[in-house]
Amino acid sequence: MFVRGPCTKCSRNWESPVKKTFTCSEKPEKERGEFLNLIAKIPEKERVYADECGIKEHLQREYGRALRGVKIEDTKRGHNSRRVNVAAP
Repeated sequence: MFVRGPCTKCSRNWESPVKKTFTCSEKPEKERGEFLNLIAKIPEKERVYADECGIKEHLQREYGRALRGVKIEDTKRGHNSRRVNVAAP
């Protein structure tokens, strides 16, 4: 996504790249609420948190251009993309 605006660092009419804020376009609000209720029933000392990283085949641009102070938002698919994951507790 691009928004035209003045660039103070060069003669072009663009601002410098700004990282987008993504949300999942298929996020199921009902299921998320049910999951949070389920987690709330587990005592905090018994919870185990895991860290995950992965690489997807379908990449989407992380940066866009906008006027200074303008937040760039976009959506991306949360499914149907091949991924290699690594998880650690």
